[in-house]
Amino acid sequence: MNQSDFIKNYVGNNADNVEFGNVSIKDGIFYHYWTPMIERYDGKYIMNVSKYSDVTRFLQRKIKSIVPQDQIIEIKGVPEGYKGRLKDFLK
Repeated sequence: MNQSDFIKNYVGNNADNVEFGNVSIKDGIFYHYWTPMIERYDGKYIMNVSKYSDVTRFLQRKIKSIVPQDQIIEIKGVPEGYKGRLKDFLK
C-alpha cells in the first residue's frame, strides 16, 4: 500500500480508524501526522488546503487528484495540530 492507495481507501471504501506511515484516519477524518487534511461532510469532503510543508503540499495534490473536484470544499487557516473538526472552519 502507498499513500495514494490509502487516500483511495478513505474515499472509496469509507475506511476508518486505520494508520499508514505518517497518515491516519480517525473518526472519519484523514490526518497527515497530527493535522486534519480531509473530513467527510454531507456527501462531500472538506479539504484543508492550508500550507505547512512541501510534504503536505505534495499530499494535498495527491488528494486533489483522487477526490472528484465537485466533491471538495476547500478551507484555509487550520492551525497545525488542530484537534477539532474541519467543519468548524466552514463559513
